[in-house]
Amino acid sequence: MHALSLVHGLAGLLAASCAAAQQLQTINNFGSNPTGLTMQVHVPANLRPSPAVILALHGCGGSGQAYARQADYTTQASSRNYIVIYPSSRRDSNCWDVATPASLTHDGDGDSTGLANMIRHALTAYRADPARVFVTGTSSGCMMTNVMSAAASKAPLPPLLVLLFLSILA
Repeated sequence: MHALSLVHGLAGLLAASCAAAQQLQTINNFGSNPTGLTMQVHVPANLRPSPAVILALHGCGGSGQAYARQADYTTQASSRNYIVIYPSSRRDSNCWDVATPASLTHDGDGDSTGLANMIRHALTAYRADPARVFVTGTSSGCMMTNVMSAAASKAPLPPLLVLLFLSILA
């Protein structure tokens, strides 16, 4: 009997995980993207005016779609009125470029440029609130939050509230 309950519980978690992944839209044209990042976004069906934007960055070995299931910011997106951007790195081991001059320089042809353009796209396309842009991440994504904070200081972006998630989610 307990085994059957466990199977039903795991099936429910899998269904919820798949539902979160299915709610992601792929955006192909969001501006300059020198390192070929991919952009997936969760936009709540009942989006109200002036939503916030969360840029959620996966760790090494991850992807935006996997991080959507792992971090699950989508669960409260409707009730709290925010959009979540789940980008994917395409570098070695899917780690973010957090150390090259290209990424550490404003519009320097690194990952930070593509990510900043994802934010700009969301602000325009969804009429999001530029005062409510947040960046968060795990592991390599956490390091990229620091890069984005520094890069945004020179970019025509709103001040970013950087949320650092230092723990690695299992």
